[in-house]
Amino acid sequence: MNDQEQDSVKTVLFGCLALAVLAVILFGFLGLLAWWANSGSDPQATPTESAIPANATCSDFATQAESKEALPTNPRLDSDGDGIPCESLPPE
Repeated sequence: MNDQEQDSVKTVLFGCLALAVLAVILFGFLGLLAWWANSGSDPQATPTESAIPANATCSDFATQAESKEALPTNPRLDSDGDGIPCESLPPE
C-alpha cells in the first residue's frame, strides 16, 4: 500500500471515529435532556391514599369489578366473606 492509500485509509478511519464520538455526545445529551424533562414527575408513583372513600357502600359502585378495587380497604363490601364484593351488582 502506498503513502497516498494509507493517507486515504487514515482519513476515512478518522472520519468514522469523529462521527462515532459525535453520536455518543449527541445521544448522551438527548438522554440527559430526557432525564431532565422527566425529573419533576414520577410515573411509577403510587397514591398514598385510595381515591375510594373508606365509608363507600355498594351503592357507590356500578359493578362488582369496580367494588373489588375497594375491597382491601372496605372489607364490609363483601358481606358473606367469599371474596366477591357487592354481589347484588352486575359482574362488569
